[in-house]
Amino acid sequence: MSLVLEFVQQYIPYGFRKTPSGWLSGNCPMCIHNGQPRPDTRGRGGFFFDVDKFQYNCFNCGYKTGWSAGRHITARLQKLLEILGADTADIQRLKLQLATEQEVFQEFEYQAAEEEPIKFNWPEIELPKVSQPLLNWIQQLNFGYNDPENEYYDEVNCSHVIEFLTKRGFSAYDKRLYWCNNETFQLNKRLFIPYVYKGKAVGYTARWASRDSRPDSLPKFYTQQPKDFVFNLDAQVHERKYVIVVEGPMDALTVDGVAVTSNLANQTQCKIIEKLGKKIILCPDRDHAGARLVAIARKRKWAVSFPPWKDCKDVSDAVVKYGKLFALKSIIECAETNQGKIKVLTKKYCN
Repeated sequence: MSLVLEFVQQYIPYGFRKTPSGWLSGNCPMCIHNGQPRPDTRGRGGFFFDVDKFQYNCFNCGYKTGWSAGRHITARLQKLLEILGADTADIQRLKLQLATEQEVFQEFEYQAAEEEPIKFNWPEIELPKVSQPLLNWIQQLNFGYNDPENEYYDEVNCSHVIEFLTKRGFSAYDKRLYWCNNETFQLNKRLFIPYVYKGKAVGYTARWASRDSRPDSLPKFYTQQPKDFVFNLDAQVHERKYVIVVEGPMDALTVDGVAVTSNLANQTQCKIIEKLGKKIILCPDRDHAGARLVAIARKRKWAVSFPPWKDCKDVSDAVVKYGKLFALKSIIECAETNQGKIKVLTKKYCN
């Protein structure tokens, strides 16, 4: 999720609730600052969030603002954030981060692939019952109502998953992250990540994320996925020169890369990634499994990156420790194609 969207969502006033149209509606904080004689009491203000943009609109005083990827923070947006309680210094830091991030992503300019589009068939599936974005569950908790199909709201297990995410640098408001109030395979104690291709669910993985100890009889990951699946292909439409390949879905989400979902990538998966028409950079986990992926990358002449991160076993650890921008820059800057150097680095980091 964008830095801007995460920042804005921190300051949404209490009492805003989601409407059937997808808007978060509540009393507009801007009315008395925008020519109205009295505060809004009819819930005329509204936020609407999408993957890489948001908008704010008040149907009482007419105040409008918003943001989308590639844009800067306008004076109207800054004014809204300040009225909502954001510190001016924090807004300035966000502006600086945003400007720096945009400079980095200028390197990812569009380069059209000459090859034909990827063609394969991953059929759509129905996700387990009562699985939905964590954001929806949080709103149900805040506003005191439950999904009509849900017999009860399991606040304890849901909060464990949120705690698990925040420790790993994720926002519970990220619409790509789900929770499932379903006791089958104890899904209600797991972080639920749908596997999406062309906007449709084709599989999922559910990772144990509870404070409770996992029974030996249950796997750490409960996964259903189609053959040859490559996670997060939809995110690659942002036409960058590079595609960053990692092992696990959570690592892929942190840097908008793709994941092969195991420590081995088969030939079909490799071809799918190569047909994206971009420079491929593998950033492996720093263990024996990572070494197996490096061996595959070397055979296919992919670049391999081992940034000098301290006490980080994978990309997610680096994002938590250093931030997304620094982690991403270091992956690109440390990409290595020399076979001899890759071999030495693999021995150093993947023992």
